[in-house]
Amino acid sequence: MIKEYSPKQLSILNDFDKIVKSLGKYPTVDELSQIKLFGKIRYNFGSYSNLIDEYTLWKQPEVEDVEEDAEFLKQVYKYKELLKIERKRKDLLLKQVASQENIYDYICQNMPVIEYKHIQKIKSLNSNDKKDGTAILHLSDLHYGEVVQMGDIVYDCAIAESNLSSIVSKFCNIAKSYNKTVIVCNGDLLNGVIHEIEFGRTNEMVMTDSVIRLSKLLVESFLMIYEYMRDDNKSMKIIFTVGNHSRIIPGGVYYKNKVKENWEYLLGLIIKRELSYIDNNIDVEVCNTPSSIIEIEGLRFAITHGDNFKSLNNIRMNIAKFQEMCMSTIGKFDHMLIGHFHQFQIMPVLGGLLFVNGAFKPYDEYSIANGYSINHPSQTCICVEDKEITNILPLYA
Repeated sequence: MIKEYSPKQLSILNDFDKIVKSLGKYPTVDELSQIKLFGKIRYNFGSYSNLIDEYTLWKQPEVEDVEEDAEFLKQVYKYKELLKIERKRKDLLLKQVASQENIYDYICQNMPVIEYKHIQKIKSLNSNDKKDGTAILHLSDLHYGEVVQMGDIVYDCAIAESNLSSIVSKFCNIAKSYNKTVIVCNGDLLNGVIHEIEFGRTNEMVMTDSVIRLSKLLVESFLMIYEYMRDDNKSMKIIFTVGNHSRIIPGGVYYKNKVKENWEYLLGLIIKRELSYIDNNIDVEVCNTPSSIIEIEGLRFAITHGDNFKSLNNIRMNIAKFQEMCMSTIGKFDHMLIGHFHQFQIMPVLGGLLFVNGAFKPYDEYSIANGYSINHPSQTCICVEDKEITNILPLYA
């Protein structure tokens, strides 16, 4: 026995040990409550999980001359410290989960009024300006909220908004010839706080304010594009996937609830709610999976942020494996859209094309540390008609 316990704690540990031996497993809370042991556990150990931790420690075999076994004592101390860290982490997660139910209502209640004054209907287009098919705008890696200050390279919310306005204006000049548009919001539109030491203290605003502000900007941008489109039976499709930067729980990558525990999932739901009040011809889909497929003009486009690919090296082999994995879920695709790498590239894969999107910021501290090239802020426009890609345009901010 490593630790000294009070007589009541020892009595509970012995009773608990007998129950475990008789059942062959840990009893449930209901089973403990039936024999009136659960209340004693909470009073003397704080919680059932604490009892399990202490019971595991208590059951460790005696070691002779423990005082003289310095290495063993170090291991015991390390084990206890790890238990403390895990308990704190568990308590933090429970608080986060409890508060998530209120976050959506809070943001919706504080959503600013959408401003329409800058959205003006353009003159009717001549028949020569009309084009068949669909215009696609690929948006990703805005990193709204991040602040970069390195010499002449500066990036903040004001510059992000200016770059977004520039990209949207250029797409409006394309969309005015089409009556069908698709906007793919493909992750990392929000910067997030996945690295608490860096982003937690350097982001320009807290996450709830970032979601409120960006949702307003995007709704206004989408409405501007919609107003610029041709009037005859026009329709707009908006699809949201999540990135890696905007996951709610900071620290390492996680896979359970990867999509729903992400600020961009919330961002998409808010934008869907706001636009549903305005026009039924604007359809917003918020994906509940990391990857999705959207069919446009007879072509199937796979959409995923791209953080599941380690690098652009051997990307063709990685996408082949991704296609094989997707055959039983989202299905076969013709072309693929990813962001994440902040480099505008087009390359042939699997008989189709891989579109790697640019970013809204040119450079940051991470780029310097890893020797990446400077990115000219850009996004991608793809025009599709009758199972063919008719045009590919990088839109530079």
